[in-house]
Amino acid sequence: MTDKIAAIWARVSTEDKQEPSLNSQVADVKTWLESQGWIVPSSRIMTVHWTSKNILACPDMQKMLVGQKNLGFYIAMGTLEFERSQLGATVGRENIINDLTRIMKRTECDGRPLSQDEVLRQELAQHWIETKVMKYMGLRMLTSQLKGETTGPKANLGFVMAGESIQRLQDFAMRILGPYGQLARGSRHAVDNGRWLRSYLSSRGIPTIGGGPVEIKRNIIAMRVLGLPRSY
Repeated sequence: MTDKIAAIWARVSTEDKQEPSLNSQVADVKTWLESQGWIVPSSRIMTVHWTSKNILACPDMQKMLVGQKNLGFYIAMGTLEFERSQLGATVGRENIINDLTRIMKRTECDGRPLSQDEVLRQELAQHWIETKVMKYMGLRMLTSQLKGETTGPKANLGFVMAGESIQRLQDFAMRILGPYGQLARGSRHAVDNGRWLRSYLSSRGIPTIGGGPVEIKRNIIAMRVLGLPRSY
């Protein structure tokens, strides 16, 4: 007779101090499942603290199997490869550059628009070039995926380039906007309702830390793309 295996996924609020602890709630669900003849291995219990409460038990795991049994790691790696291609992020960068071009045309310094400053024009062009490079790197990876191939560790090249490129682009935006770029939403002098301050602060954490430190990505590139020895 095949064992009936169940899984538990749970998340609870960290703000509500009155509700039972996460462990006690999971224990209640586990006890009920076992009373119904299900087996709940510890490896099938997933918990996380969040801002809402949601406990879900999945008694019939076989029907929820994605791909082949015991090969879930490769599915997870495939989704990460798609994310690291950064194809979708290039659209956002193109919009940022277009918005900066608009701002430079209407902002004057020493009697002429910033769009006529030779140095600033060259810097803006460099950001546009980098954005196009990332776009076609992403399209190349997408083509490989459509052919049923994997992008492999090469996807990390686009991830590192995209993360550091957006930081340089946001630095450039702050220089263009000057002190007004530091104003948050609600200030009557904030440019575009303070979106530039938000995007600047986000660029310092999400691309190169929240999505995985670029130092780790560089190690992956060094070992798995260039064939270099471990650095640690």
